Amino acid sequence: CFHYDPLANRVQCSITTLAIECGLATESAAGTLSITRATRALTFLSELGLISYQTEYDPLIGCNIPTDISL
Repeated sequence: CFHYDPLANRVQCSITTLAIECGLATESAAGTLSITRATRALTFLSELGLISYQTEYDPLIGCNIPTDISL
């Protein structure tokens, strides 16, 4: 609820932040952070029709552009 903006009807933070705060981020022995659990959960919630979830990969910077998560 902390990151949800009711006026914009969307979540105002990154998936990485959500994953860490929800305890869904994992870290390998080499120190690599993984947010796969969070992205799978968001994809599943989207498939159920509970949220709108869109992401876009930017090959120039090598990561996802901030995601649009709406309720």
